[in-house]
Amino acid sequence: MWAQERKELNEEVAELVTDLDKVTAEKESAFAELTARITELERQFAATGEQLEQTRSAEREAAAAATAAGTRAAAAEARASALQEAHDALLHRGAGAFRECRPA
Repeated sequence: MWAQERKELNEEVAELVTDLDKVTAEKESAFAELTARITELERQFAATGEQLEQTRSAEREAAAAATAAGTRAAAAEARASALQEAHDALLHRGAGAFRECRPA
């Protein structure tokens, strides 16, 4: 009887060890999967950070180009206005000279 109980106890312990080994293997597998996922997410995060910096740099360049274009447009508008005024003045002066040259 004592030997039978000892045998059953040994079998139960063996089953528990097997279950523990199985759970440990599952835990290690899950840990490896999570570690791989974290590594991938970190890689994606780094890539996204680089893309964000490139986007911000492009935004700064575009803003600088827009400012320069605005400055050039304002200068062109000022030149056009000055040319229009000079043109109008020449037409006015030419019209006055034409009246002076006309016989009365």
